[in-house]
Amino acid sequence: MKFNVQLNGKPLRVHPARVSAYLLNRVWPGKQRSLDQTELTEFVSFDLEEQNELEIFFEFPADGTIEIRPLAMKLPLERTPEGVRLQVDAPCQFTIEAGDRHHVLHVFANAAFNETHVPDEIHFGPGEHHPGVIVPKSGQTIRIDEGAVVYGAVFLYKVEHVRIIGRGILDSSEIPRGNDHSGVESPVAAKVREFGLSKRDEEFSGGFVAYESSDILVEGIIFRDAPFWAIILRNNCRDVRLENIKLIGMWRYNSDGIDVCASQDVLIRNSFIRSYDDCLVARGAHLDGETTPLRNMTVENCVLWCDWGKAMEVWCGKQPAPIEHITFRNCRIVHLAAIAMDITTWYGSPDSSIRNVLFEDIEVDLNETLYSQQIQASDEDRYLWKTDWRPKLIVVNCDRLGPDLGNQVTGKVENYDFYHSVYDGIVFRNIRFAGEGERLETILSRNIPQLEIRNLSLENVETSRILVEGSLNNISVKEL
Repeated sequence: MKFNVQLNGKPLRVHPARVSAYLLNRVWPGKQRSLDQTELTEFVSFDLEEQNELEIFFEFPADGTIEIRPLAMKLPLERTPEGVRLQVDAPCQFTIEAGDRHHVLHVFANAAFNETHVPDEIHFGPGEHHPGVIVPKSGQTIRIDEGAVVYGAVFLYKVEHVRIIGRGILDSSEIPRGNDHSGVESPVAAKVREFGLSKRDEEFSGGFVAYESSDILVEGIIFRDAPFWAIILRNNCRDVRLENIKLIGMWRYNSDGIDVCASQDVLIRNSFIRSYDDCLVARGAHLDGETTPLRNMTVENCVLWCDWGKAMEVWCGKQPAPIEHITFRNCRIVHLAAIAMDITTWYGSPDSSIRNVLFEDIEVDLNETLYSQQIQASDEDRYLWKTDWRPKLIVVNCDRLGPDLGNQVTGKVENYDFYHSVYDGIVFRNIRFAGEGERLETILSRNIPQLEIRNLSLENVETSRILVEGSLNNISVKEL
């Protein structure tokens, strides 16, 4: 569907983005998925003015439904003969769905932006740019203006005081995955090699990577079409703020939204994430060279659309460094695939710990029809459009235990006495649904003796049922 948009009578540029068409995925086969599994969607981004009347012109769907998500926004919408008209009074992100989730306009309304230029900045004005990999120095600013589309990636390596700001688009569609076997090398992987990092580090290279860097600000930018995880903060990054960023156009395998790995003092807020895989992941130490804790990560006031996987996840890997003081607050999930909120461990260690995690004021928009996730075993497999799967609202467990053999393969456990994990001080508070559809269940599972779960609290959590597996210490369920 083609949307035409005007703000206060002036036309706005409507941008395309490629997204996954349905819930089909497979373990990385060495080559990228085919375009017949995807579809084009559209988005518009603008700064607010004194008056902000949006007119959106499009052909009405056959069933006539028009829906704004998050549903809790309840924006007044007036239908006109050509489309809809609505007023936007404050910065926000939302979708307008004409008929179904396959005919969508993503709307990003920003506060006014008049940042002044600074010396020695890397500046991209309106138009197309093909810089490849941008590697700023400490103290530098990367500015991407509104109307600019920068085809490339950003790699921060052991730098500090770096700012990436603007209203333009960082598009990584020209960057292949780091371990793609098609014969075209990723320039990000080549840059990783220049810094003397490992082959595995080449594999974990995306559209934006910050490696052991501090005092980083990313504000206002739109990230489109990542080759892997879209934003990666890893190996002891510190003091990072992601503010009013937008992620869209993720369709390639494992294209997570934001992965924060073994880093400290990270704030993500007022942002929109539509990812093919997990939207937001708080990851413990696991990647090459990671030994530091993941500590003091806060996510606030974000809108999430998950086309596969988990919307918000706390993930413990194979290193014993702790995860602690993680907060997800006031977030809206407009579409969900597998799990809304997840705390889990893969692989495990002798001393894995996840402590003091809070999910608070989270709302999940429901759908009357839920299609099933499907794993593709071969190129010949096609999506079957089944409806026999239900996403989960909350899952707390140990998903897999054993040596990490790579590519999501877990080896055989020789000695279970080697492993020990503790989850302590986990709170889910004010979790609710919006709209019509089936409520989702919660699973709390101490499914192996090597995992201890202590002091887990559900306070005012709306769920179809709570399934407790195994013996859990000090679980409380409260209705406020």
